[in-house]
Amino acid sequence: MKGRRRFPLAKTARKIIIVALAGVCIVIMAFFLARWRGQPRIEIADRKIPSQKIESQEKVRHFVYKGDKGRIELKADKNFVGADGLFQLEGNVEVVQYGLNERPPIIIKGNEVAYDKDFLRIKFKGDVRVRYRDTDIKTSQLEYVKADEVITTDQGVAFESRKGKGSALRMSYWINQERLLFQDKVVLDAKTTANKAETVHIEGDSLEYNRQSRRGMVRDNVSLLMGRSRASAGRLGFDLTGTEERFRIVLLEENVTASVVHGTSSAERSIEAGSLLLRVFPDTDQVRMLEAKNGCRAVFPLASGVPAEITAPQLKASFDREGRLRPLVAKGGVQVVERATGDSGERTISGDSLAVNGKKETMIFSSDGEKNVSRMASPQAELEAKTISLGLGNGDMKAEGNVKAILQPGSGGKAPTGLFAGREPVFVTAGSMRYIKGAKRSIYEGSARFWQGKQTVQADTIQILEGTGSLEGRGKVKSQFWHKPKDGKAEEKVEVSGDAMEFRPEERRVYFRKTCLLKAREAVLEAETIIMDLAEVSADMMTIVAKGSVKIRQGAWEGQGGRAEFAVPEETIVLLENPVLIDKDKGETRGDKLTFQLADGRILIENRRRDRSITVIKS
Repeated sequence: MKGRRRFPLAKTARKIIIVALAGVCIVIMAFFLARWRGQPRIEIADRKIPSQKIESQEKVRHFVYKGDKGRIELKADKNFVGADGLFQLEGNVEVVQYGLNERPPIIIKGNEVAYDKDFLRIKFKGDVRVRYRDTDIKTSQLEYVKADEVITTDQGVAFESRKGKGSALRMSYWINQERLLFQDKVVLDAKTTANKAETVHIEGDSLEYNRQSRRGMVRDNVSLLMGRSRASAGRLGFDLTGTEERFRIVLLEENVTASVVHGTSSAERSIEAGSLLLRVFPDTDQVRMLEAKNGCRAVFPLASGVPAEITAPQLKASFDREGRLRPLVAKGGVQVVERATGDSGERTISGDSLAVNGKKETMIFSSDGEKNVSRMASPQAELEAKTISLGLGNGDMKAEGNVKAILQPGSGGKAPTGLFAGREPVFVTAGSMRYIKGAKRSIYEGSARFWQGKQTVQADTIQILEGTGSLEGRGKVKSQFWHKPKDGKAEEKVEVSGDAMEFRPEERRVYFRKTCLLKAREAVLEAETIIMDLAEVSADMMTIVAKGSVKIRQGAWEGQGGRAEFAVPEETIVLLENPVLIDKDKGETRGDKLTFQLADGRILIENRRRDRSITVIKS
């Protein structure tokens, strides 16, 4: 009719389909996140239709056929030109594009479609629904802007497929860039391929994804669930596999908190850090490697399920498919706190770096530089060395390089770990140290030196039996004891040495064997064996007995005999068993007993067969 404005409905429908629907198709196909589930319920805003409409056509149904482009079908209750000059389709609008080669159709439904004559802007309104294969997208408005080649909605969007669900309040898709942006209350959830019962879940304030690079970013209030593992952060970046079906790399940043749990294992590894990088096995969503940086704090069950808190600037750990820890490396100043059960208490270990070999079940702390050392502290002992190694399964320990230790007295019914008395701590230095937990034995090697108060022992090797408190020394053993004479004011020193030494706490006795030497004041005693008896509750010397080829030198005199007894408080040494006193200038003097008085240097010769005569010699 005259004055009716005609417009090519088929042509416009064709362009609408090419620009808007093809773009949405790309969204659907590219949108890997369609595998995720979430909470897709979105309030769809009511959109009022302009009241002024002109030259409408009722019950429009139009088909466009193009052999090399497939087939397009368009349906609507009305089509007209609105008062604003835009072309309108209204009422049960349905646009269907049938692809070539039996490709499933793309279907868009809505209440309205509005567009300008140059197709610079196309807008779908009112309960917009997009269907492709098994994927559904729902929103109340979808707009295409040609200048930016972008499709947007700010009215809420939800999508769902057999692989999962997702939702957001706003969405933008740049067609040429294949870049997708979800904003405001983003919820995405994916069912894993390996285990249909588990999901990968992400929430955040925004999500951006570039299909060309297979990379994406979630920002602000981020939370992540991967099976039984979970994390939260300010930002999450990810790389997908080539098929876009699962994660390859996940990078969490800004106030990261995470918990990594593998399979059916009850072992939980919790982590706090400035950033956390996760890599997964190619065919699962299970973490195979994690790398934390910037103020890391991790809790790992390192030894027999005992949780260990690891603090370090950076940490890297790997796992096998069963979730067992394999290599772990921490650097930049590391501290580990083990909160053990029972009466062993808390143990703290630190060093410049930490290396854990899960397969060999070892944990090694190392320190670089001349002054830097690794340290370990527990209620029972303190230890420092260049390197400290611990067995995760058996509890063994090894320290190497300038070893220093402080051993605390025994408590709780245990035998004293003190040197000769259990009331004071024992200080130790050595080249290296080994602790064998099964045998409850500590071995210090390389010029080992023990001291407790003024009492000292040094040897090539010194070992302590934790269960009994006994101590053994091997190779160039030297010991030093102090005592206060009965008649003296100042303490006096007694030095005893030998090739071997053994302290038996249950007997309160110290044994020195082979090439033994004792020095007290001006006297020097040699023997094959020296036995020292100590007081019940202290390291005070009571008596010392020397046996086998005994020799005593005091001044110019030398005494020889089979046995000698040293009464320590009285400072007297009695030589027995055929004793003889020899002076190279005056010859020999024999008697039944020779007594060396250390305080005044006198030697008493007692002869019972001659009316118990006593001869006094000044040495």
